[in-house]
Amino acid sequence: MDGKGIEFCAQCRELDSCALVKEFGESYEYHEKTVAVMHEMREAGVERWLSEKGYA
Repeated sequence: MDGKGIEFCAQCRELDSCALVKEFGESYEYHEKTVAVMHEMREAGVERWLSEKGYA
């Protein structure tokens, strides 16, 4: 992720202001849902979110 030391967008503190994420979210309805999930993950913390959803 451009040398930021993160694995994916949900971990980035610039998620809310990222032009790439915004464009991605506006391109298809499914992408809008994906961006919403990234925000959920960021708010809860990735590990906690994954655990709560049964992925970890």
